[in-house]
Amino acid sequence: MESGKELSLDEFRSSIPKQRIMAMKIITFALVFGPCLFAVVAGTVANNSQGKDLEILQTVNFILTAMMIVMSTVIPKFILKSQMNNDAVNGVLNKIQSAVLVRLALVEGAALFGGVCVLLGLGYINYISMAPLFIVALTNLPTEKYLCRQFIIHIKKDPRLLVEIGEY
Repeated sequence: MESGKELSLDEFRSSIPKQRIMAMKIITFALVFGPCLFAVVAGTVANNSQGKDLEILQTVNFILTAMMIVMSTVIPKFILKSQMNNDAVNGVLNKIQSAVLVRLALVEGAALFGGVCVLLGLGYINYISMAPLFIVALTNLPTEKYLCRQFIIHIKKDPRLLVEIGEY
């Protein structure tokens, strides 16, 4: 039953742990946060070519590092507690999460490269490469409805079921 095709929409929906949705949202935000932070640094450096006031970036770095150390300890424990016994649902959620990660990773690279272009002084217009990252993140933000839609379209392959989750 690992493929998930045998699951009904109601079984799938009722078996999605809220902690799993939260973990997927955290991953999404983390992947978007990196390029955003880099964009701030790149803009600051490009705007301040003599190095004035760049010390603030060092302070931000130390604070951010401390926060990420704490979060990297706490969040994985939270995720591991949310593992469920239903292998079929877990398999479907793993497939959806993998697809979202690949989508985000692909546009994250372009967004970071845009930040590099700004850093090199090629103009703020290069921030446009961050738009696809935001669009992909917002349109793939894990919610119960999003996960059910992905389950219907890619696992069940029956778009008629979209009516059951309020689409169409």
